[in-house]
Amino acid sequence: MKYRYIEYMEKDEIEKKRRKSTTKSGVFAIIISLFCISLGLVFLIALKSWGGMLFMFIFASIFIASGIYFFNQIKRDEKRSHSLDDPNSRSYKKRQRYLTKKRNKYISKAEKHGSLKSIMCRRAALINCFFTLISWFITLLTLALGWIVFIFLILDITLPIAAILSLFGKRYKILMHEYEKYGADRSKAESYFSESRAYMISNDVIAVSSRFFTASAELIVLPIENIVWIYSAYDNIYIYKRGRYSHMERKHCLIIGLSDGRRFKINCPEELCSILIEDVINVGISVTAGYSDELLKLFYTSPDKFRNAIKTETNISMKPIPN
Repeated sequence: MKYRYIEYMEKDEIEKKRRKSTTKSGVFAIIISLFCISLGLVFLIALKSWGGMLFMFIFASIFIASGIYFFNQIKRDEKRSHSLDDPNSRSYKKRQRYLTKKRNKYISKAEKHGSLKSIMCRRAALINCFFTLISWFITLLTLALGWIVFIFLILDITLPIAAILSLFGKRYKILMHEYEKYGADRSKAESYFSESRAYMISNDVIAVSSRFFTASAELIVLPIENIVWIYSAYDNIYIYKRGRYSHMERKHCLIIGLSDGRRFKINCPEELCSILIEDVINVGISVTAGYSDELLKLFYTSPDKFRNAIKTETNISMKPIPN
């Protein structure tokens, strides 16, 4: 199963591609349904078979329903996307209850973590070992049944290699090098991390201490004192399966602006974004949270003066915005 994120096209091109894909799928489904209806009539007229006609008409109704589904797929995606942003919708309220539970779990574990090395090396190795054992078990099971599944044979080799590489800590060393750029050696970096609020995301961690914001997935270390702006955003991910448009997903992230004019994109779960924003505000120096076009213009114009600039807060949105 291959997913493709179309990010090199303009918005109009993306919409055109999606509509073309769903229209082709819908037309194909309708053509198949007409073929089934034709066969049903053949069964009835030529063979006098009511059962054959009924059987083919059932298949035709399935393909007609599929065609209607494809023709309305984009409209349905847009309606679902709108409901996720509408505070009065049932799906919005349901999702917010779910996100609240997830946030509480993150908060309860925020200060219960080991060293950065143990997370990036030992924890990652253990997770890879766990999946290695599962892959080996499935491989033995399929071989016992007389099947050869090449994807599991590949995983049987790559997962142990990933576990070994995790123990050597290449990514950990890169992250330590990022700390060194700001005058923190390994012992100081681990000391700051031990005092941080850390949030585990699979093999990775995002942490906020009094001195640094750390995101291991992106191998980013940002000095808290340099952060002047933070807000949450999302990308609409258009997923294709075997060349056909399947559905749309949202991928949330944090956008962090520094006083030197740089902006960083940190991918994170939706429920974690608001927690991280609060953490950065609590330890930062006059950090502005939320997005507006005015803030973006101000940041691009004079990022070094952004912190002390007078801001109109009426138009600032604290909700995730389209990236």
